[in-house]
Amino acid sequence: MLLSEHAAKKGLELVCAIPPGLPTRYRGDPSRLQRILTNLVGNAIKFTERGEIAVRVGIAEESESEALLRFDVRDTGIGIAPENQVRAFNSFTQADSSTTRKYGGTGLGLAISKNLAEIMGGAIGVESELGKGSTFWFTVRLRKSTKPGVLPQRSLLQEMHLHVLIVDHNPTNREILRHELEAWSISTHSANGAAQALEKLRAASAQMKPFNLALIDRHTPEMDGLELARTIKSDPAIRDVHLILLSSVLDDYDAKQLSGAGIEHHLMKPARKSQLFDCIANCMGTAQMRSWALPPGGPPVVSLADSVAPLWHRILVVEDNDVNQEVTKEMLEMLGCRVEIAKDGEEAVRAVKDKAYNLVLMDCHMPVMDGFEVTRVIRRGGDWEVSGIRLPIVALPADPVQGDRERCLAAGMDDYLSKPFTQGELRSVLEKWLLPRPTLPRQAYAASGTDQQASETAKTAEIPAPCAPQAVEDETPIDHRALLNIAALQRPGAPPLLAKVISMYFQGSNELLGELRQALKDGNAEATRKAAHSLKSSSANLGAGQLASLCNELEDAGRRNSMEKAGPLLGRIKTEHGRVVAVLREELAGVANAQSGSA
Repeated sequence: MLLSEHAAKKGLELVCAIPPGLPTRYRGDPSRLQRILTNLVGNAIKFTERGEIAVRVGIAEESESEALLRFDVRDTGIGIAPENQVRAFNSFTQADSSTTRKYGGTGLGLAISKNLAEIMGGAIGVESELGKGSTFWFTVRLRKSTKPGVLPQRSLLQEMHLHVLIVDHNPTNREILRHELEAWSISTHSANGAAQALEKLRAASAQMKPFNLALIDRHTPEMDGLELARTIKSDPAIRDVHLILLSSVLDDYDAKQLSGAGIEHHLMKPARKSQLFDCIANCMGTAQMRSWALPPGGPPVVSLADSVAPLWHRILVVEDNDVNQEVTKEMLEMLGCRVEIAKDGEEAVRAVKDKAYNLVLMDCHMPVMDGFEVTRVIRRGGDWEVSGIRLPIVALPADPVQGDRERCLAAGMDDYLSKPFTQGELRSVLEKWLLPRPTLPRQAYAASGTDQQASETAKTAEIPAPCAPQAVEDETPIDHRALLNIAALQRPGAPPLLAKVISMYFQGSNELLGELRQALKDGNAEATRKAAHSLKSSSANLGAGQLASLCNELEDAGRRNSMEKAGPLLGRIKTEHGRVVAVLREELAGVANAQSGSA
């Protein structure tokens, strides 16, 4: 996690506390919630030089169908004077005007957070004392999930009567771990350093009440976690205790180092409950108790929206546009899929012949061979199958019009998903075709609208209707919700995805504008259509709706060979593209600031 890295680089503890009774699933907008938390935690890291940042969540109020959750982000930083707290969410002034010179930033993140919290039916505020730190809090109203969360199997742990030692110099960490373990009926004791840990381990052993397991922080006083582990394993009286090491994201160990010290599992802080539970279960020889039904080593899925376990399927994405490739790939990988890319139709045909895929996502308009022809070739080739199941092919049209669905089905495709799409919409389609379902001939899907209607129903059931754009968004060339959706795909430890996608867009869109200029100069209607289509698609993915609309007009002019309209349209496209680029450059600068710890 990027924020964990920033905290670790400054020597700060980043801890998260979730009360045991809190349901594991709610229905809402994960991207907005993530943006608020990222802004507040980023600010806390930025204005804290020593100590910790603690994130807590609880239920402020609830009804039968909804809950108002409250999140607190507490830091031990410089704090805010009372006279500045009132203005904190308009123009962030922490301490005094010299703060901006020292720490940088404009405070826009807090204003955005206030707006997002209010959109989600909540509020935001701050409690602070100058020189002692701040607590920024916010509330959001979420719908309760109709699906119960997957909870760790407390009864099995309870029957084992486990006795665990927590070794950590940070009292907040000790408190959080103690509450989590005691919720699973595990008896706990704490030690604030290596010396105290060894004393308690040996005393328990002498009393014939040995600890079953020790959770050891990497940075313990007197000696580090690895050295402490080696000391424990070298003492015959206490060597049988199982060891789990907790460390920051910056600590780099290989398996040989860990096993050599007698450590059985290694968790990055802040560790998720599911990860901690699974490590304890594995240490105690009860792997069947795993709290998440994932393949070994698979990452746990955490989502506010209703979801199921990761899909773990191999997907082929057939797409010639770099931006669309990257966004679709990240969406799929966040859903637990393995992804391969084919940049044109011929690549796609070769890929399907050479490898077994569970599903193909097919762009309709590509160079060399379009998606319709690729699908026909695949179907003529014998319907390559995985485990005897017909290979599903889902069309990805950028401009669906009347008759598109019929054309897709006639070519041999099984479904279609219009670009740009959300991760929830993509998941609905994947679940429709990849999860177990009654076996029907393809003609049954094509002949009736039942399955299509079921897919649409699933989308509306799982995905909340988007809120109306804010008034300020009407005056800007970018719908920032699209950027939030991309940012929400960020994976722990990976380079900033939004910055990567924006940079790819800059390069790709400039090349496409050059192609459009040349196509108009040559009077080439088909080249105009293709370049306009590609620019439309990538612009729509980044929320540039007006630019995408103008590109659609130019694409249509190329399709109809109405080149007399193309010149004026290209001029408008260049102007709008300039506005889009200006906004995206600001966003790119914001991502760079976030990397250095600002919100």
